[in-house]
Amino acid sequence: MSRAPNWIPRKGSKADLFLELARPNRDGFSRKVSIKEFIGKYEGLRFGNGGSWVRQDGPLAGRYNIRIHKERNAISAVELQGYKKIEIKKPIPTSIRKQFKDKRCAVLDIGKIEIDHKDGRLDDPRLSDPSRVTSDDFQ
Repeated sequence: MSRAPNWIPRKGSKADLFLELARPNRDGFSRKVSIKEFIGKYEGLRFGNGGSWVRQDGPLAGRYNIRIHKERNAISAVELQGYKKIEIKKPIPTSIRKQFKDKRCAVLDIGKIEIDHKDGRLDDPRLSDPSRVTSDDFQ
């Protein structure tokens, strides 16, 4: 299941221009866009040193998986390969950590255990709310 980003690029920004040119589908996939297409209205997309607008720490990469195609160590094309999955943080509350602090591993009978979410529970949105988490959610 892909999710459309809740981010809208600033009108006229490089990200906005690239999305207009690449026309990603509803799942965030685009065609391979050659840098030769960065002309006229899209001339601002031309790369200077390092392709700043396609960097992995940029706003476009925060929403899309970007594939950069290279020829002779220079960027030749850019392609969007779907939306990035939204990472949902699921911290382990301190109260739960304290409950397990002095326990021993049930399998190996060793101390200093690592507390982790039980299999399949990491995708449970309830775990994003520390007030709804119980010790039964962890192993």
